[in-house]
Amino acid sequence: MVEATEQGELSAYQMNLLSRQIGTFGMEAMGKLIKLKVLIVGLRGLGVETAKNMILAGPASVHLYDPTPVAIEDLSANFYLSEEHVGKVSRAAASLTQLAELNGYCKTSVVETFEEADVANYDCICVTENLTGFESLMSLDAACRVAGKGFVLAETLGAAGYVFVDFGEQHKVFDMDGEPTKQFVISKVDQGPDAVLMVHEDKRHSYQDGDYVKFVEVEGMTELNGHAPIKIKDCRGFQFTLDFDTSAFGTYTGQGIVENIKLPTPVTFDSLAESVKNPAASSPDHMLPTPDMRVWGRASHSHAAMRAAHAFHSKHGRYPTGTDEAEIEECLETAKQVWPGLSMDPDEALDENVAKNTARFARNSLSCQAAFFGGIVAQEIVKYTGKYAPLRQWLHYDILETVPKEANREPMGCRYDD
Repeated sequence: MVEATEQGELSAYQMNLLSRQIGTFGMEAMGKLIKLKVLIVGLRGLGVETAKNMILAGPASVHLYDPTPVAIEDLSANFYLSEEHVGKVSRAAASLTQLAELNGYCKTSVVETFEEADVANYDCICVTENLTGFESLMSLDAACRVAGKGFVLAETLGAAGYVFVDFGEQHKVFDMDGEPTKQFVISKVDQGPDAVLMVHEDKRHSYQDGDYVKFVEVEGMTELNGHAPIKIKDCRGFQFTLDFDTSAFGTYTGQGIVENIKLPTPVTFDSLAESVKNPAASSPDHMLPTPDMRVWGRASHSHAAMRAAHAFHSKHGRYPTGTDEAEIEECLETAKQVWPGLSMDPDEALDENVAKNTARFARNSLSCQAAFFGGIVAQEIVKYTGKYAPLRQWLHYDILETVPKEANREPMGCRYDD
């Protein structure tokens, strides 16, 4: 948790702190992280969890924006709010003091106003609350893409929640998995196109198709030593194929070490406006991830429910109250309308319980969901530095099984009203 000087250089003390964290982040990623300027929009449960995790990670600054006055129900998930804040200060201002105390090296402040023109002041903008409508969020994402800034959108809609990540069209990942490179002893290298390489039978290699490798101490086929990185394919237990022609090289006679190396990998993201219509298209395998294997395929149903909740918010300026069944039915009908464009199986019907319960509790913030998603969202923001593979691009997760069939939802005027 160190902070760069105004000249962008690090003191000896800061370098010492940095060196202790190399194993986790890597020098290049840490150098970017300590200069990172993050804006977090929304300071309910998810917002404060994200802010807490980011401040502890040690970026240059974390700015907070949420002008909404503290309400009594906000106390249920934002653990930095108290009854003395209710109706007197904004959620951002009420959370500032204790958040700032977490890490003195990270400048933490409240932003009183925020407009699209302010995007240039930050490296990554994270929205955790739908304050102004989904259309404005799509516009904000577009502004971030033009300015070359990172954009993360996440919400906890009661027992449901989602994350969306957009790092633009020119993002590069310098280390996909964070694992150290591996070396293996060579036992044979063929001559010719798509040459097959064998490693020593004492140890299976751990490479994957698409990795790049380099060579040292090879005898005979000495041209491999110091050669530019070579891509490999058709990986098996003790062999793989070089995507390269060794016909012009000498005959391999023995010895040699092969080591995988990590090259910058370009990763392209779709805009929010595009991806929200067909989220599976933004995934490399054209499938939405399902964190809970017990409910395989639910992500598409959750996405339809999320879009219905957003449509309701755009029309009414708020999410459903949860007690008006007419509002729930309105969301269900919207979910049914968007469902055909999301389902992978034309014969599969929308899960109406997912749509109804997402709408019924959309305005609520649960502390358990906030904590879960807060860790994920902060991690995705850190990935903007180029360390680790970012989310591509949606993640839906819910705990709808915990929702009671019947419950008294009459407000009690206390922190548990949410």
